[in-house]
Amino acid sequence: MQLKDNKVFFLVFFAISCLTSFAQLLTPPQVGQANQTSELKDSSGLESAPFKTTQTIRSDPSAQPSDKAVPVQTDPIQLTKQNYQQASSQEIVSLLSDDSIEKLLTFVRQNYVQPQAVNDRAQRRALVEGLFCRLGKGIRFIQTSELAPVKESEPLPFHAEILDEKIAYIRPSKLSREDLSQMDAVLGQFADKKVLSLILDLRSVGYCADFEIAAEFARRFAPQGVVLFRMEKPSAKQERIFASSQSPLFNGKIFVLIDQRTGGASEVLAGCLREAAFALLIGERTAGIAVEFVPLPLGETILLQVASSEAVLPSGQKIFPVGINPDLELPQPNEEISLQLRKMASQGIAAVVEEKERPRFNESALANNTNPELEEEVAGKIVVPIIDRTLQRAIDIATALNILNK
Repeated sequence: MQLKDNKVFFLVFFAISCLTSFAQLLTPPQVGQANQTSELKDSSGLESAPFKTTQTIRSDPSAQPSDKAVPVQTDPIQLTKQNYQQASSQEIVSLLSDDSIEKLLTFVRQNYVQPQAVNDRAQRRALVEGLFCRLGKGIRFIQTSELAPVKESEPLPFHAEILDEKIAYIRPSKLSREDLSQMDAVLGQFADKKVLSLILDLRSVGYCADFEIAAEFARRFAPQGVVLFRMEKPSAKQERIFASSQSPLFNGKIFVLIDQRTGGASEVLAGCLREAAFALLIGERTAGIAVEFVPLPLGETILLQVASSEAVLPSGQKIFPVGINPDLELPQPNEEISLQLRKMASQGIAAVVEEKERPRFNESALANNTNPELEEEVAGKIVVPIIDRTLQRAIDIATALNILNK
């Protein structure tokens, strides 16, 4: 009798388990919070709009919350009740309607505990602070003392050199008429020696505000008649177009070295050469300040500068404010780049691209009962080589292309 009851109990338990599993299969999956698209619009005037959210991905699923986590940007999603708390105050303010902004200002003026902090004078200063926050690189204060000519600390001279008879290197000291004349002279020599590839190093140029001289440099490499770039202002009637008016002095492959200090006219030159002369950009993203500033004196020591026009490449790409991304990204610290360029100026390119092989422990050392690696370390002769990886990669690519084009 007991065995029969056990069989009945087992059959009932099995039937219930099957029905439960079948019901779970028929139940649709619940949508997670990140995929919900319900809009939020209440009395505050906050409307649904896309913004970036951040989620955390851990390499180890079993990691504890205290472990290091890597923030990863996800795709823009709608601002909903579940995620609007993750938005910054600037993002939320951008979503408020004009009526909500007026209500907010009136409410704060009437209720804030310190009235002097929200009076008209304080609000005007808060407005200026907000402009600097939102306009970023397009507005800046400069002390008039900074505009006075200062003695530069050992500027790098113009440098030109030919490598392996087919690869040339040019590094202007700055974008100037003097450097342009020197470049014209060496480009004529390169044509006589049938140079196939040219490496133009703009990392030592830094920021330049002369866009006309940038166009002159670009005309040495761009085909005649092509548009190089244009300077746009809010009024279309004030647009200036820069085009190439001469035949190029060099027709080979061009590699342009850039970094995060390459700004203004120098980054416009890099963008022109990529679009008009099919140059390959190597290095880091540029500064993103390809704009012309108009000044406003504010007292005797402060000068306000506001971006009034920006450079636009023929493709329609605007360099301000994000800069130009290189085709091959090779980040390096600014101090390291400066050290490499100064060593190159005094010792030549070979000093920063050729790596000297360190002595290694081998069969000969084993037979002589010596260890050159240990002896070098004990003697303190280990020196970290100063190698310009960006220039090194440019030379490698140019060499490979020259071999393939034979």
